[in-house]
Amino acid sequence: MDDTLTRNIATPTVAGKYVRTFSYSGPTGNIHVQSNAQDGTNPYADSEVTIASLPASLKGADFVQAAKADRAYSAVDLMELAVPAGAVISIAHDNRLPVPTWLSKMFQPTGETVTVGGKAMSVFQHKAASAESLTLGDNATGDAKNANMYVVFVR
Repeated sequence: MDDTLTRNIATPTVAGKYVRTFSYSGPTGNIHVQSNAQDGTNPYADSEVTIASLPASLKGADFVQAAKADRAYSAVDLMELAVPAGAVISIAHDNRLPVPTWLSKMFQPTGETVTVGGKAMSVFQHKAASAESLTLGDNATGDAKNANMYVVFVR
């Protein structure tokens, strides 16, 4: 087994104000849940791009500071997170990419957008009726090398 992959599959830990546990199986290390998303927030651990035009519904949310470099990494269980009842999980997904099947099955489009690094990303949402764990897959099928990695928000 690859040492990098072994290192990054972490035991779920307490992660943020709204996220109860989080784990990441991608190749990049140091992926964390951060609190208080705002315009100007950097959504990626390995890039200097920032969020702009953040809808009011996402301001103050926890967010996963993922790796932009992992935008083309393929995994059915890239991220796993546990949230309490009543949490609203939102995914901002790059409009230049096809919507992954896991995203369209578990989340509904909101009609809102977020701008990350000058690129529009559509927001999809899932409301947790009870405490639950979610498994999030990869960013896209096809050519994602010039796109943004999706961004996870939880309120």
